[in-house]
Amino acid sequence: DTKEFSIWAWVNPVAAARASATPHSGPTIRDYLNRPRPTWDEVKDKIGKSRDGSHSLADWEKQQEQNYREDLKRHREEILGKHKKHKKKQKKKKTKYKRKEVTSSSQDSDTDSSGSFDKNKKHKLKRKKPDWTSSDEDSDKKHNKKKKKKKKDIRRIEEIRY
Repeated sequence: DTKEFSIWAWVNPVAAARASATPHSGPTIRDYLNRPRPTWDEVKDKIGKSRDGSHSLADWEKQQEQNYREDLKRHREEILGKHKKHKKKQKKKKTKYKRKEVTSSSQDSDTDSSGSFDKNKKHKLKRKKPDWTSSDEDSDKKHNKKKKKKKKDIRRIEEIRY
């Protein structure tokens, strides 16, 4: 029961493939190195042409930036317009309220001379507002709170950015 020493020959697959394959047909490395190449002037011209072509991308980017700025401007104007309308409404409410006060104070002087008829008229003009409507002072306070909150939010955003 002695073990015999035997040699097994292992074949290199790459070498076997090369040996059995047909020789390459086509350009050799020498052909590749001797290929015709452009001169330096031709290369410069080609590079210059490619740079000229990139202007179209820059122009497109400028146009996009301009469109974006116009959109921002339009949006800003819309917001400012809404804000102005809101302020006008607030002014109208305040002036109406002041007019009522002025007319009621002028009617107070009239009531002394004219009697009970004017008192009834005064009560009709000076109607009591429903409880669910807020007075101008309350709405101003709310508006100021909103403004302060917006300012705080803007500050937070700026802090985050920087």
